[in-house]
Amino acid sequence: MVMSFWVNGCKFCMRYYQQTLKPVFEQLKDDPDILFVSVNADNSLDNWEKGLSSGRYVHPDMINLHETPGTGLLDYYKIASFPQKLFVDADNRLLLITRQQYKPEKLIELIRQMKNETAEELSTLTP
Repeated sequence: MVMSFWVNGCKFCMRYYQQTLKPVFEQLKDDPDILFVSVNADNSLDNWEKGLSSGRYVHPDMINLHETPGTGLLDYYKIASFPQKLFVDADNRLLLITRQQYKPEKLIELIRQMKNETAEELSTLTP
């Protein structure tokens, strides 16, 4: 799972989505083993909805969630700066959390590498 955390009005969040996450999503969206989850951390649901409808921060086909700051996934993963991204495997193990701004090609490579390593790791556990 690729999780992206953002807030409305954040120019870095907007740039990350438009230049990196959107092309990555477009290329990998049909892979049944990869989920893209967008988590907004605005205080207001209205701001979240405006960000969703603008198309500048997230793709409508992603799983789009809203969390109140300091609660839920934001609290669980200790997310306090934006944009933030993390990769979680099928067992909810955190594989990577980073603010690093990768080029789309590099992010795709990392996602595929983590997916393959997780699959290989899981296959060694199967009798």
